Amino acid sequence: LVPPEQADDGSPAGNGKKNGPPGPLVAGQLYTILVRSVDLYNNITSDGSGRTVSLTTNDTYTNAALPGPANLAAGVATFSNVAFAAAASNRSVTASVNSGPALTPQTETGITVNPGTAKRLIVALPGQTLVPGKNSGSPGLTDAIYISTAGVNFGVNVYAMDDAFNLVNTAGNSFALTSTDTYATNLGLANNNFTLVNGQVAATGLKLRTAALAKLKADDGGGGPVLSQGVSAWLPVNPGDPQNL
Repeated sequence: LVPPEQADDGSPAGNGKKNGPPGPLVAGQLYTILVRSVDLYNNITSDGSGRTVSLTTNDTYTNAALPGPANLAAGVATFSNVAFAAAASNRSVTASVNSGPALTPQTETGITVNPGTAKRLIVALPGQTLVPGKNSGSPGLTDAIYISTAGVNFGVNVYAMDDAFNLVNTAGNSFALTSTDTYATNLGLANNNFTLVNGQVAATGLKLRTAALAKLKADDGGGGPVLSQGVSAWLPVNPGDPQNL
């Protein structure tokens, strides 16, 4: 039973559930999912075989934080504090026997998980793309980064994200973009202030001066919910071609 579903013992419709379909849910919020053992008429039935059951979803990042197997002895296994990571309209949850005599698994499909409230900015360096729900490495992004060159223009993308690292397309905050390169004042721009459109913006024409590792920072300037600072991964910056002795 995925919220807001409730049990409906004996019901020939809905597989013994009412108040369905499941969802919509909000990414990052905690939910309780119940798994019941039922007879052919969808009545709850106690399990005397010592079964435990497990949950899995079709989202890698949700699976990484799911509770472990739960006991089905009283006919109900309770999975508390379940948080869906990646927002999508096609999430599924499958309950299956983890130990004990087999029972037919059940899968709930078509669960909509919406992004939560915008909470932070993230800065995607050249080569990085969005990965909704990812909370390791470069959270919310792929890890591969292209190498930049001192004095050569490049661009980054800045996004408003929820607590689970999903794009929030309602955010329209302004922000200032800076770097850890002390000689790259305003990243070579006359104006290093930007405004999110649909929760994102592409900042182009950026330029670093020092051949070293650098980070870019996005600081909220207001115009929406308060967003925590976005700090990029390290960007490798190579020296340019020889020009002088």
